[in-house]
Amino acid sequence: VAWIAGQMLATAIVAAGGYDQTSDAPLPLVLASTVTVWLCLLSAMTYTSRRFGRGRFDADYGLQVRRVDLLGVGIGLLCQLVVIPTLYLPFEAIWPDTFGEEQVQQNASDLASKASGPSTFLLNMVGIGAPIVEEPVYRGLIQRALASRLRTPVAVAVTAALFTLIHFRPIEYPGLAVFAVVLGVAAAATKRLGLPIAIHIGFNATGLLMVMR
Repeated sequence: VAWIAGQMLATAIVAAGGYDQTSDAPLPLVLASTVTVWLCLLSAMTYTSRRFGRGRFDADYGLQVRRVDLLGVGIGLLCQLVVIPTLYLPFEAIWPDTFGEEQVQQNASDLASKASGPSTFLLNMVGIGAPIVEEPVYRGLIQRALASRLRTPVAVAVTAALFTLIHFRPIEYPGLAVFAVVLGVAAAATKRLGLPIAIHIGFNATGLLMVMR
């Protein structure tokens, strides 16, 4: 419900700026619409924590960070530079016009093309802010809730599938699915969100650097 409400508000913000689609909007408007979705999700998580949990994000969602979690930045970099490109090699070989590097990175490239000067800071906020919000939602709330009722591998797989599908970018689905499993395993193994957040930040930051070079 929170996600749907956020999408509706985000669409209204973009429309108020005179644009039909978020992809056509300038970066400040993209950031405003994105933050709106984040706030809706965080509000719902706050309500859920207070209504059904202990009222603390650290206890209810595993939002704890340790120094060792910084290793996750390197894991994210490795996923972006090695794991995902290797995964796409057979796809590119069979469907070169669909799964070429340029096509796969099109969404990130379009976003990066909007950034220049001070607006580059806004782009970095989107790239770094997304993991800080998305990991509590997917690995903190959804995966933990599923793991309390299902086997951990099933909870990781279902959460990864939802994370992948909700991005609505079919060309990126293979890479997103594998990356989501990495995040899910990291969260399940440590029982904290520090490592998956660091992995996600490292992944996003490396991706942005690749398209902005």
